[in-house]
Amino acid sequence: MTIIIGIVCEDGIIIASDSQAMTSRGVDVKRLDYTKIHGFNLNSDLKVLITGAGETPFITRAIELLQARWREKRVQTTRELADLAEETMNAIQKRYVVDRMKELGITGSKSLEAQRLTKPSRLQEIGRPPSFALLLGAVSKDENAIYMVHPDGVAEKAERYISLGSGSAYAEYLLARLCCEGLKLEEALKLGIYIIEEVKKIDPNCGGFTQVALATTLGINHKTDPEVKKLSDDIMTKDMEFTKLWRGTILDRKAEIDEVLQARLEESPPRKK
Repeated sequence: MTIIIGIVCEDGIIIASDSQAMTSRGVDVKRLDYTKIHGFNLNSDLKVLITGAGETPFITRAIELLQARWREKRVQTTRELADLAEETMNAIQKRYVVDRMKELGITGSKSLEAQRLTKPSRLQEIGRPPSFALLLGAVSKDENAIYMVHPDGVAEKAERYISLGSGSAYAEYLLARLCCEGLKLEEALKLGIYIIEEVKKIDPNCGGFTQVALATTLGINHKTDPEVKKLSDDIMTKDMEFTKLWRGTILDRKAEIDEVLQARLEESPPRKK
């Protein structure tokens, strides 16, 4: 129940997400104010953004374990950080699947299946790998990088952008159309907000406020709700204009094209002579 995107820019990285999540409190509870993006100044040369999609307790635990691991080791590069994330994912699987099965006296897949047949209500969840993935963005003095850490523990490096969550199919379509070489952070910020807002319109599993965080070598910047809303309102106004232009071009409606272009001319500041 989420949509998260990451974009690699020339001057940093950006991660944007919705804020809807499902948590279990004896019954499933939907939240629209869940904080999904966490930022850390690892050292003077390495800044990190972490988020995830899937089962929220495991995402939270993985972030805690990852923090403990990078305190123990002197991480210098984005790849070293991704390697720690792989180790963390494997540690989660070992602790909550392999070790748990041993503690319960279940030593093999055949034994597990036999007990499931006799006690299905008690054992239906035992041995099931946690269902979650992490998105890890890092900025160092040498590179800007974003990694998808898959449930099997592999950290996949993104080329320019990446998406995660139930709304990924919609986000990937928009990212492929709109992402381009040489993006600056301020451009990617608007792009990230636009994509999250568009996905929320169509995916019933995504919602709440849009969250955005930027990372540069100077530090982490979490955009506030008012800042995001102001940018979103401006972007949506321009998107309506674009829709008119697109429709007018495809359907040969010259009047609609002229209406938008004339409005733009009237809004543009006069040129200096």
